[in-house]
Amino acid sequence: MVGREVTLWPVVAGAREATSSEDVDLLEEMEALMARAGDEPRPDFSSPSPELLEVQARGGPFFDAFPLSLMSQRSIDSLAATAPESRIDVRRFRPNLLVETSEPGSFPEQAWIGHRLRIGEAVLAIQSAIIRCVMTTHGFADLPKDPRVMRALVAAADGNLGVYATLEEPGVARRGDALVLID
Repeated sequence: MVGREVTLWPVVAGAREATSSEDVDLLEEMEALMARAGDEPRPDFSSPSPELLEVQARGGPFFDAFPLSLMSQRSIDSLAATAPESRIDVRRFRPNLLVETSEPGSFPEQAWIGHRLRIGEAVLAIQSAIIRCVMTTHGFADLPKDPRVMRALVAAADGNLGVYATLEEPGVARRGDALVLID
């Protein structure tokens, strides 16, 4: 029980009914799952470590692979600037942590990959970019369905937004705590 009305439906129509590899065009399925148009580059799945990235390539969707996701408000603002006709809202991207930063660049957290940072007492290891999928384009609550979100995301940031992190040192993090890159 989740306390509100929900619906369940397949990410890609027909994917669940496929019984053999001949029944599904894998390139077509990947384009649908990752919301890529035919002329757009495919996602680069080489950066997440294989032991942490669990992917159900057939018969199910991709899903969050790490314990934490982190995104900067600057990234949201940068994406919104490239897609003025769309409602770029942080809820489409579901980060665990949304941070303010004075770091340079349109998508500053991408530069943190491979580094550690402290927020309050907690230390996070930044593992990889978050490769975004079709879920960012779905409508919910007061946000309309909008495939242009992914078009803008692919054009501006190769389809990546935010970073995945693991917790190295547990600790309390509060609203307003400084984010400090420690190595």
